[in-house]
Amino acid sequence: MVVVSAILGGMLLGNAGAQEAPANGPGRVISYEDALALVIQNSYELKLADEDVRDARRRVKRAKRQYHPRLKVQATALGDVLEIDEWSQERNVGAGMILDWAPYRNGALLQENATSRVGLTVATLNRRQAALDVESEFRSLYYQVLNLADEVELNKLKRDLEERKLEALEADLGQGRASKADVLKQKGVFFEADAAWRKGLQSLRIKLIELEERAGRDNLAGVADVDRRVEMVTELEVAACIAAAQGARVAVLVGRERVRLADLGVKYAKLKRLPSVYFFTDSDFRLTEDIGGEEFELRAGVTVSYPIYGAGDTAAAIADAKAAAVRARIQDAQMRLKVEREIREAYWGYVNTLRLLESTYEREQVFEDDFKEAQVLRDRDALSEIEFTAAEIRYRESRKRVRTLELEALSTRAALVKAVGVHSLEDVVPKHEETPSPAGAAGAPGKKEAQ
Repeated sequence: MVVVSAILGGMLLGNAGAQEAPANGPGRVISYEDALALVIQNSYELKLADEDVRDARRRVKRAKRQYHPRLKVQATALGDVLEIDEWSQERNVGAGMILDWAPYRNGALLQENATSRVGLTVATLNRRQAALDVESEFRSLYYQVLNLADEVELNKLKRDLEERKLEALEADLGQGRASKADVLKQKGVFFEADAAWRKGLQSLRIKLIELEERAGRDNLAGVADVDRRVEMVTELEVAACIAAAQGARVAVLVGRERVRLADLGVKYAKLKRLPSVYFFTDSDFRLTEDIGGEEFELRAGVTVSYPIYGAGDTAAAIADAKAAAVRARIQDAQMRLKVEREIREAYWGYVNTLRLLESTYEREQVFEDDFKEAQVLRDRDALSEIEFTAAEIRYRESRKRVRTLELEALSTRAALVKAVGVHSLEDVVPKHEETPSPAGAAGAPGKKEAQ
């Protein structure tokens, strides 16, 4: 695998053949997989998403506890405020236990539990989406580093060519074969090439620093190249991608959960019309006003509360719940259209990139043949170093276009996978069942017996 290494150190000093830094020493070169693992480990977005999931689990447990009865102990001391001086003689002191249990509450507990469960599902889905977003942002940054490294290498070659041209003109100026105007013009060209090279170095360093911040590592010298082979998945259609997204895309699943929760909200709002039930039991032990007197009672009861007139509060709550359900369905339909649009854009972006890449391969082959011919001519001393370098630059430029398009194809494929919500495009392609041949069908029992 090609490795982009010590570009910043060696090339900045003019050493195009700088050696690769040790993997574990200063200036470490990191691979895509290692960098992604570190980014996921250090991502604040994922840490916050994990906290949201844990908080949602706590809300589910808290909602379930509302079904449990409540038990408390209380003590009392009573006396006549107007007879303060007689408290010591006339006592009314007691203690008791009270058990409360309200398992229904007009559907309020059912609604709280349903809301907490949906909240946990949504938090889990959002955690998955956050992981996809983090990986997508990291992939874009990683590919930018690779593209910038290719650009720096190409700009270094161009700079060296212009420097050789300048040195040749300066030599010709001393021998009277060139003018000062020619030298000054070439100096301007060289300075522009040098500035472009140094600007690319600075951009590369900035991106590497950003990668260091995300990965939690310092002093990265570069990144390892990735496998750029891209193969078109056969029988891949937009309709199949859209259909697969209905059961895999996080945004679609979250919208579906919110619609379900809104429908439950209407159902539970209507339960406010029904009576609420409240069970209670208590025990009371009292010391009476008579010295040495005491009383003990054990009571139990049921309280049923029926709302006869609530000034329209119940009807308003039902109307609000219905409006929320309508709004949830509108938002769900809007999200589905948005997902379909994203899938279509990602699909055609991927297909068009592959088509462009195929034609670029053909053009790149022409420059490669020219470069090979230039190598043969140079070996025969029929081509100068400047002419050979110019041919090499043309070939390198064509290779850079190909490498950039290869990364773009990988990016557009990843964007399509993310838009659909699957792990790979192979999950979208319908699997055709092979029709067994008569010989195969006849031979199946024999294979089974052999096993």
